Amino acid sequence: MNRIYLDYNATTAVEPAVLDAMLPFFSTDFGNASSIHTFGQRARAAVENARDQVAALLHARSQEIVFTSGGTESDNQAIFGIVAATASPTKHIIISTIEHEAVLNACQALEKQGVAVTYLPVSVDGLVDLDELRKAIRPDTVLISIMHANNELGAVQPLAEIGRIAAEADLYFHTDAVQSARSSSRAARVYASFSSAATTSVASAPARKMSPALSVSAKPPNSRFYRLR
Repeated sequence: MNRIYLDYNATTAVEPAVLDAMLPFFSTDFGNASSIHTFGQRARAAVENARDQVAALLHARSQEIVFTSGGTESDNQAIFGIVAATASPTKHIIISTIEHEAVLNACQALEKQGVAVTYLPVSVDGLVDLDELRKAIRPDTVLISIMHANNELGAVQPLAEIGRIAAEADLYFHTDAVQSARSSSRAARVYASFSSAATTSVASAPARKMSPALSVSAKPPNSRFYRLR
């Protein structure tokens, strides 16, 4: 029986070019990048080279790129980190009802700690209503977190418009772009969307194969965080 794999939204085979690039680090250049010996420093150089390449792709600074173990860790760092860094006695987050569980679970955990969370519904097309987003913003709102491309519906949120709304309110804006980063064309669109909302300070990028997970947080005028797995 011929079987057809239709779960590429969940995971895909490694691209041949990626496999070729990684093979030396599974065999000859396997040193611990934290070690000071030659083998470790060779691995460290490769990691830093990758960091520089990602930074160039995003028109960011290398020190803004943080590699994590996966999309969930990336989302957690952004959401928990922004909330923890905010000194306000009351805190409020806005997300959509169709976020990935990595975002939903993080916000539900924060609710138990007293953080208020607004769950924006979506239309039949899976899109957030921008007017409802504006209405949901409160004086104690510290973060808007709306995913770019939904992993089940395929709906693509208007990041540029959401970014402008966040910028106007001087709020952090986080997007889980894991699904977007699975294809080069969609990855280019997510960065272009951020760039068109200039106050989020995230530049556009050319279309090329991206890391399988990307989480971006931005606050005007010059604060950017990139989490990649």
